[in-house]
This record gives sequence, structure tokens and C-alpha cells, in this order.
Amino acid sequence: MKHKLNIIIGSTRPGRAGPVFAHWLEDFAREHGKFEPVLTDIAAFQLPVLDEPHHPKLGKYEKDHTKAWSKAIDAADAFVFVAPNTIISSLRRSSTRSIIYRANGNTNLPPSSAMAGFPEACAPRRR
Repeated sequence: MKHKLNIIIGSTRPGRAGPVFAHWLEDFAREHGKFEPVLTDIAAFQLPVLDEPHHPKLGKYEKDHTKAWSKAIDAADAFVFVAPNTIISSLRRSSTRSIIYRANGNTNLPPSSAMAGFPEACAPRRR
């Protein structure tokens, strides 16, 4: 059984570099063979910030865009967030991994560790 790997493009800015990295990762994960990669572009959901009346942990969503986002991410076994380094500091779940980039192409990780251990690191999350 292949694990569904949700690759989330986490930036919505015009001219963002995230899709380039996400597509590369999608190919990498597919070639690996143990994952069924799914690209999820957060920009496609047009999510306004904090427009739901209830706390997200309750899952009581009223807006269609939030329900669509919740459905898209709930189907995954593991996640990788592709985001600019300004976003990534808030992602601290044990089942997440990230590719962090800067506009100039450098990362805040040593080059050898940016993808080191990717298959082992992306173990399915416990439900």
C-alpha cells in the first residue's frame, strides 16, 4: 500500500518559487515508490485568514473554502510543506517535513540536509 503524501505549496504570493520545488518533490516521491504524492496549492483555496467563528481544532467549519481545505488535507497520511522561510516556523507537527527556500535560492538548512532522509522522515501520521 502506498502512503498518500500531501505536498502543500504554502505561499500565495505572485512570482513564488514554491511550485518549482513542489513539482520536483512530487517526481521524487513518485519515483521512490512508497508514496502517492498529491500536490495541494494553498493559493487555490483562497482561504481568508481567521474567517471561521469556531476554533479549527473543533472541526466545525461553516465556510465552503474551509471545508474544501479540510477535506484535501484530511485524506493524507503524511505532509511536506513547501514554503518560504518566513512561514515555516509555525509548522511543528511531528508528521510534517518541509522544504524551506528563500527568494535567492538558498535554504536555511545545509544543502545536504534539505532532503536527507526524506523517505524515512515522511512516515505516515498516526490517526
